[in-house]
Amino acid sequence: MAENKRQRKSKSGNKEDVKEMATKRKQGRKRRGKDDDKDDSEMITSKRCLFDESLSDTTSEDVFRFLLVGSNLTPSEFFADYWEKKPLIISRQDPDISNQYSQLFSLDILKRLVTENNLKFVQDLSFCRYVNGNRENLNNKGVIKIKNLEKLIAKKSATIQFHQPQRFQDKLWKICCLLECYFQCLVGSNVYITPGGSQGLAPHYDDVEVFILQLEGEKHWRLYELPVEDRLPQDYSRDLDPATLGKPMHDFVLKAGDLMYFPRGTIHQADTPEHCPHSTHITISTYQHNTWGDLFKQSLPSLVDQMMSQRRELRTGLPIALGQPLDVSNHKDHIRFLLDMLADGFNNSAMQNMQMDFVANRLPPYHSTPEELQSAGPIPTMKDNVKLRFPDFMSIIEMTDEEEEEESEDVEEEENEEEDGTKYVYLYHCLQNDRHQHMMSADDCQPTGLKFGHDHLVALKQLNHAGKMGIAAKSLKLGQSESLSMLVSMWSEGLLQVVQD
Repeated sequence: MAENKRQRKSKSGNKEDVKEMATKRKQGRKRRGKDDDKDDSEMITSKRCLFDESLSDTTSEDVFRFLLVGSNLTPSEFFADYWEKKPLIISRQDPDISNQYSQLFSLDILKRLVTENNLKFVQDLSFCRYVNGNRENLNNKGVIKIKNLEKLIAKKSATIQFHQPQRFQDKLWKICCLLECYFQCLVGSNVYITPGGSQGLAPHYDDVEVFILQLEGEKHWRLYELPVEDRLPQDYSRDLDPATLGKPMHDFVLKAGDLMYFPRGTIHQADTPEHCPHSTHITISTYQHNTWGDLFKQSLPSLVDQMMSQRRELRTGLPIALGQPLDVSNHKDHIRFLLDMLADGFNNSAMQNMQMDFVANRLPPYHSTPEELQSAGPIPTMKDNVKLRFPDFMSIIEMTDEEEEEESEDVEEEENEEEDGTKYVYLYHCLQNDRHQHMMSADDCQPTGLKFGHDHLVALKQLNHAGKMGIAAKSLKLGQSESLSMLVSMWSEGLLQVVQD
């Protein structure tokens, strides 16, 4: 897979792999108790409900369970045995799933979108082919016309890469926004359409966790392992020379309705068999730059500043080296002591920057019209039961004036002098995010939200934990006038509604 703007961005051919996988599944079924049997039943249910537009209560868990249908794995087993570890290939031979997959995307859907929208070369669609060890860029400039599309497919055997099609295809929007709720980080997608007898990309690896759904036709895949010390890379690779890769660890064909998962760093290449008119598959990718190392890079500078103001040990001078450069290798025990001290200072606020970046750039909730996200129902009073409308699309973040100043360059200097160090609580949300910009902008975005005094924190958490049944406004642990003002503000923002009898 090639790089996305913001995020890098069988039946099986290997009989031994398939046989081993089938044996493990049978053993897994024997190991499970009643609770896990219930989980399998719920997975099958999600298969039937995921694409039914009449069912508005599809959850993020439903979507993820749908991905695993046919594997006989519960989500917990998948994360324990496969996530960040090894590929999973699910060969289904299920006409129902094949039919549902075809609704997600197809060559016909692409032609319709090209006709209805001003899709552009490179920005929206990229065209390439991989022949005799060389990748050729077949992009033109400007808006793509149907005749451009058909010519590149028929005469150039070009592979089409559609960047972030969830911006235009509603079913993909719904899936990606719910998976963002599930993973609590950005989820992107790419569609690849490759004519028969062709290959689009050179062997390479990516820096994201990838789920591949085969939508049309067939795709022949070869997967290769990186050395253990190089796995889970921080960045994607250049094009790799096939001669240096050795024998693939997996060599198989995905057919319509099949699914594959592989961890970031898995070297892969894929081609469409000669007998197949074309192949269409979608990659759903996530967990780019969502590691412990990324958390440390974002949080340690502010954490060190905070802890230095509290702990004298961190303010103690470095040892005098008597004219020689300091050799820190002689002080490892003391460094470990100081690092343990920093670890004690870690709390949920350390996730603050990553959380705000996620809220600012994620998809808004799935909706048919903008009015669906605006204030709904009667204005709340203190006599009402109230509930959050989109709890999975909000984040409650505590912040001081000093931290807010670091996030926004628009804060007036005199305001900072008056309120420096005062704590507030922010209710950030993504309702106003632009679906059509999802994963396409490299600019830093600030999340939208409401600012309350820190004394509102407990009441906001009460609302967050109340669920679908809601909570009586009068039971909020906040003064009556403050409670009413907070509820009306949230209602005006489209975040809260009165529970109707």
